[in-house]
Amino acid sequence: MQAQIDRHRQLLQTELARVEQEVAAFLASCPALLATVQLLRTILGVGLLTAATLVACRPELGQLGRTAIASLVGVAPPERGEWATPSAADHQGRPSDGPPRVLYLAALAGVRHNPWLWAFHELLRAAGKPPTVG
Repeated sequence: MQAQIDRHRQLLQTELARVEQEVAAFLASCPALLATVQLLRTILGVGLLTAATLVACRPELGQLGRTAIASLVGVAPPERGEWATPSAADHQGRPSDGPPRVLYLAALAGVRHNPWLWAFHELLRAAGKPPTVG
């Protein structure tokens, strides 16, 4: 069974490397997108595919302020009177679940590998916050 799992893991790693190469090749042909992706990748926990997904889903990144971006990617709390459950698409008809999902995974990686984020995470946990908020 372990040999089967190892073969499957190797297959997935090979496929991931291929996808990353294709994304990198595409970004190399689009200097404007590449600049935004490179900026996003300076954040610990944000890799190539995370940054590329965010730029693909929300090309406005880098052009709006932090409050507008937080609302746009779906991580800002809703204003009073809005429905508590997110819709399947934002006001422009784009899927709204992609950026929050990708940011959640980047946050998990960041907490694991960034001592400052780990300390902040532990501070929030000590204050009674749940480990994850969905």
